[in-house]
Amino acid sequence: MIRSTVSRLVDAALINLEPSQLVLFIQSFGIPVSSMSKLLCMLDSAVTVDQTSVGEAVLDKCYMAQLVEVQHRRGATGGNTFVQVLQLQEPKLPDDIIIDTGLTRQPFPEKLLITAKPPITDTNSVVSLMNSIFLNAKYEFDVDKDFGNLLKNLGEEIHNNYISTKKTLKVLTEYFISNVTSSDFVVRLLVNEGYSCTLFRLILSNKYNTTELSDLARNMLNKIADKKCSLAVILTNFLRKQQKLTRVGKDLNDEFSKDTIDVLKKTDLVSLERTTKTLVEKSLERSDNVGIVNAMCKLLLTDVESNKFERTGLLVDWIAELEMEIIGTLPDLQMELLFSKNPVKLSNVPGQHWMSFRPYLLTLLTHRVSWRALHACVLRLLAECLTKYDPSAVLDFLWALTCNPKLWQGRDKFTPKNYKPENVLQLSNQQIIVLVDYILEEACQANDMPPYNDKNSVHKIEQRLPLLLQALGDRTDIMSYVVRHLVATMAIREETDMDSQVINLDDSLSDVAPEKHRSVLAQEFLILLYMRIPKVIHYIPDSEMKNMENVSKITEYSTSIIDKITHSLLTALASTPRSKDWPRKSQEFELLTRKMAAVHPSLVLRQLPMIAASLKGRTHLDFNVFKSRNHLNLFVQILGIVELLQPAVFEEDYRSGLEGVLMAYFFLFRYHGYVKELHSILGKFVSLLQAYVSYDAPRALKYLQRHAHLLNDLHLTYSNLRPLRVLMSSISLPKEENPLIETSLDSGEVLVAVARAPSPEPVPPNWYNLVQGITRLEIDELPNVLQEIDHISNRRPMILESIIEQVCSLILSPASNVRQLGHVLLLRYLRHNPASVDASSPVLAAVLQSLETTNADVINSILEKLPDYVICLQEHAIRILEKAFLLGVKSNISTTANISKAIAVLNIQSGC
Repeated sequence: MIRSTVSRLVDAALINLEPSQLVLFIQSFGIPVSSMSKLLCMLDSAVTVDQTSVGEAVLDKCYMAQLVEVQHRRGATGGNTFVQVLQLQEPKLPDDIIIDTGLTRQPFPEKLLITAKPPITDTNSVVSLMNSIFLNAKYEFDVDKDFGNLLKNLGEEIHNNYISTKKTLKVLTEYFISNVTSSDFVVRLLVNEGYSCTLFRLILSNKYNTTELSDLARNMLNKIADKKCSLAVILTNFLRKQQKLTRVGKDLNDEFSKDTIDVLKKTDLVSLERTTKTLVEKSLERSDNVGIVNAMCKLLLTDVESNKFERTGLLVDWIAELEMEIIGTLPDLQMELLFSKNPVKLSNVPGQHWMSFRPYLLTLLTHRVSWRALHACVLRLLAECLTKYDPSAVLDFLWALTCNPKLWQGRDKFTPKNYKPENVLQLSNQQIIVLVDYILEEACQANDMPPYNDKNSVHKIEQRLPLLLQALGDRTDIMSYVVRHLVATMAIREETDMDSQVINLDDSLSDVAPEKHRSVLAQEFLILLYMRIPKVIHYIPDSEMKNMENVSKITEYSTSIIDKITHSLLTALASTPRSKDWPRKSQEFELLTRKMAAVHPSLVLRQLPMIAASLKGRTHLDFNVFKSRNHLNLFVQILGIVELLQPAVFEEDYRSGLEGVLMAYFFLFRYHGYVKELHSILGKFVSLLQAYVSYDAPRALKYLQRHAHLLNDLHLTYSNLRPLRVLMSSISLPKEENPLIETSLDSGEVLVAVARAPSPEPVPPNWYNLVQGITRLEIDELPNVLQEIDHISNRRPMILESIIEQVCSLILSPASNVRQLGHVLLLRYLRHNPASVDASSPVLAAVLQSLETTNADVINSILEKLPDYVICLQEHAIRILEKAFLLGVKSNISTTANISKAIAVLNIQSGC
């Protein structure tokens, strides 16, 4: 533990050590300087407390003194008290011959003392020397002598074969690159040609980093007017030499590569290993493996395209052996080898697959290559969506990067419950759009692969969604950017065929024209993205919302993050336990479910069969038992939720689930239709049936024909119920007289009358007077008007929509009774219509203004209702909770309990 570099481990090891152990440890080898300093400090403390024990532990004082001195030279501190108290100084031996000259040594004058200068290889020293030569900066030492030492050090570095040791050369190169942009600096170089020519003649003789030196020489030459001066001649000769070497090297590599390909092609499989080894040895002798790697890559691509796989394994092994970073010397060719698209159909070749070695090379690329090379590869791939690249290979590579073991070394083995995947790739907006294009391209190709069905494309998109979601993270701006891109891709279909019928997702993708295939997949992609990130619905234009809600086929084999929430809420709502606090809890469950149904109806409709199943097995009970066990309340709540799912709930795709729910209510009225307490439920149920008839009259009336006798009995019992009378006028009774025998849909023709549209319920006679009274009457007279509005809106909550602005102003009233009635009316409206509230809505403005006011009574009133407002305004819950938190920080009002309760209610959605 003492040898550890972690300071906490060292401190733990030094606790309660005896003096003898401390003396023993400082004599050990391999202890870091920091740990040795702590040991010496512990010895100082120990010798102060107990000098005797420490002195007994030291057997050889002379050796111990030398040991402390050696540790001080290493850089350790401490131990001075230990040496002084125990008198561990080394003994001074007398000289053999003592010569007394009789002279007294005089101290050296301070003016003549020379300050030690740093070595000329130091970065600051080199820069200071260059500034003094070319920029006339002040320099404390001899310029010519230090310049000679600099040239000596530079020559030694250039003749050294290791690039990492060329520190001075690197400093000089960076210095000239940063200053060559100034014309004045180039003039100073020409003035001091004695220094500059000697220096550049030596710098340009370096064999490494020739690209940077070529750019430097080219920039300097462009700023020199006299091309015949000495410095210009040196730069010109260097550029000509580099251009010639580059051309000759390229010709030699091409010639060597061509010869190597010919040799490898003519070699039989028995001698291929030996021949390849010989060619590699020749390349290594030339210190250039570009030619052999180029030949092997081209030959490998040629063999794969020709369906020849005999040499594949050997060539792949040699490429992996010669090219450590897989993508290095020949990036374009190697990128083609790793990510090129299949030009031929190999699916009919038994046992063969296109580039079966590619996963092995991609594994080496992700595990063995430096981060810089990987980043360059990602930049190249995501610059644009190129059709020459195989999208599956690109996406597999990006996903492998996020799972690279080198990223997760030293991390926790157990993933926390609320862990969110880190955004490893850190892609820009444009790169994420390219990633989306690759996913679409892969989905387009998947439809042409066996098995040939439409689910291939959707399955491929679902497989790639985790990669996209990890790249998106919580960035709202890029989410809207992706949605706009997908909507634009979907719009291509409408532009190419404005007069044709809109493509339905129920149609086979194989029957869709190729130019429309991508736009259809973009629509499916957007739906799948919506199912994983429901909040993207706020970025989808209203023109595309119909497509989002009318698609049911894709939901049959897809999962949504909302499924867990809706299942949890509906299961809790249907439990109906007999407890005292259940009415309050059921109201919270109902409000959360209504909010979900209003904002995401297509996702809640996925649970429609479960809703129908949860209503079964209850209506046969005696009505008193039925009511006491909260079953009646459940039927009321479910009916309100189904009302919010209109009109999507009436579509053909949800027919079985809807009929299951309606059947449960028909059983309710069959067993308990005579009870007057069901009058209000019957009115809402009949309104739902009327909406069903208005949406699809033939199908709805055929279904209602099966229950015509029951509806007729209800009509006789509730003769004053006008909506039921209107509904019965559209339904003709079947010929059978027995009401217990129901007509089947398949038992011949059914007589269906013409459906009559439901007429709107008239406004109360005194409604307009009540509305005007809100703004005209005094505060003392308002409660009577508000109570009358409360009574009317209790049965018809939607009537409050026309006066919502006036209701919002009431919650800011200084009068307590007016303010309380205002909250009651506003929450009733929000509970009845919990759809998304716009940021510019007067409801949100009134709630935020109530939290910002200086009236303590108004603040307390809004805090009491805070959980209800947070549920109804979930889109703006963060803003509301932040206002409440700042209110508690800046004032004496305690908001902790209200905020905690609001968060607890929100956590119910996730089953917490």
